[in-house]
Amino acid sequence: MHTSAKLNGGFLLKNIVEFAMNQVEELIKLGEDRISFVDGPMADVEKDSRIIKGNYNGQWNINFDAPIITHRFLYARIVIFIKRAIRKTIGWYVKSFFLQQRAFNASIVQFLNILDEDMHRKDELIDLLRREIQSLKTEISSLESTVNTRKRGLGERYLKFEDDFRGSRELIKGFFREFVPFLAGPGIVYDLGCGRGEMLELLQEANIECVGIDSNPAMVKLCLALNLPAVLEDIGDYVSRLKDNTAGGFFISQVVEHLEVYELTDLLEETHAKLAPGSPLIIETPNPLTVLVSSNTFHLDLTHKLLVHPDTLVHMLKTIGFTEIETKFRHPFPKEDTFQDGTDDDTSPLILKLNHLLYGPRDYAVIARKGVNLS
Repeated sequence: MHTSAKLNGGFLLKNIVEFAMNQVEELIKLGEDRISFVDGPMADVEKDSRIIKGNYNGQWNINFDAPIITHRFLYARIVIFIKRAIRKTIGWYVKSFFLQQRAFNASIVQFLNILDEDMHRKDELIDLLRREIQSLKTEISSLESTVNTRKRGLGERYLKFEDDFRGSRELIKGFFREFVPFLAGPGIVYDLGCGRGEMLELLQEANIECVGIDSNPAMVKLCLALNLPAVLEDIGDYVSRLKDNTAGGFFISQVVEHLEVYELTDLLEETHAKLAPGSPLIIETPNPLTVLVSSNTFHLDLTHKLLVHPDTLVHMLKTIGFTEIETKFRHPFPKEDTFQDGTDDDTSPLILKLNHLLYGPRDYAVIARKGVNLS
């Protein structure tokens, strides 16, 4: 009798456990069905998030003593009886875990609600930032339009300024002619800040492949009208895109005085990187050693920023790695503008020294080459 009761009790417990496991598996499947929509299209994410929020806010507070129901109508009384028996049999053991789970659910739901509110606030901030960015883009576009309009006006006025103060194109071509043999080598020669195209014309006449680059639309328009190869672009941006060790030469006349120190340094380093080994760099700029230049003529051009001492420029080139550096002083003031002592030869040492200091060369040029690696 005692053994039979034990066997019947063991059989009943086994059936109860199996039934309980089946119920758990059904609940797991039900849960999977409820969250499967999360894998749907991204367009439904907002809708899905609302459903998920409704689910976890409505389902976290599970009730251990909830009424027992079943959909198996044929065996409803038997199923309910068994479920009640299971609850009474194992309830004392699982209720503490059940309550812990409910407390954990409450904490998670509270955290998710806080997180949802925080995300909502961030979404509002993102929308605000987007509107601010769009407003800034509109403002920047308007400013760019204004700047471009002013640049076009300045470009035309600067072309007229060069015609009045720099001299004619033919005069400048005469000044540049002595540089052409230095640039006669393989590879394309780039005239940075090509202006009215005097050097481009000389290079074409010598059958040297060349390209001019200038940021002044009026200058580029003039060059193109003369069938000279000119590009409208910032010279630094253009040079940075060239392939290293390929350029046949760079000619930079009356440009460096328009740059900031860091822009000059960057330009020298870039030209050195882009030059083919052995190819030349030629720079011409106003001569600060002549007093009348540094105190007078340099300031005629309101876009001038930097008077570069020739020794400083040579030092920069050496530091970067240029070799065979040569300095040429050019374009002294006309003799009639200088001091004279009344004699025919004006050879007084004092007069000569004074004239050299005050009325000496207006410009100087530095010619340098990228060294050839013999290793």
